[in-house]
Amino acid sequence: MGCCESKERSSSPKGDGLYFLGIEIDEKKKKEMVEAAKVVDALLAAGVVAWGVSSLLSSGSSGNKKVMKAPGRNGYIFGEDFESVPKSYFKTFVIKLLMFVNV
Repeated sequence: MGCCESKERSSSPKGDGLYFLGIEIDEKKKKEMVEAAKVVDALLAAGVVAWGVSSLLSSGSSGNKKVMKAPGRNGYIFGEDFESVPKSYFKTFVIKLLMFVNV
């Protein structure tokens, strides 16, 4: 016999019931467990559907925006934000630059 084998055989007292961790599961418990599993499955499915819908809705709002290199910086900005009022962008950029230099 190997290290994990035992000479004793595990057998149920009646021999015909369903056992889980040494506890006999009767038909009533089995039905309850099946119903609980169905509820868990339904909740998981609802969660996956909700996640899918939210990801579709959130990606539609910002996923189609094009980005561009920010003028005068090492970063990126949304193109339509810059194109709508470029003068405002450069005005705030110069103010921030002056604040950084004067510090």
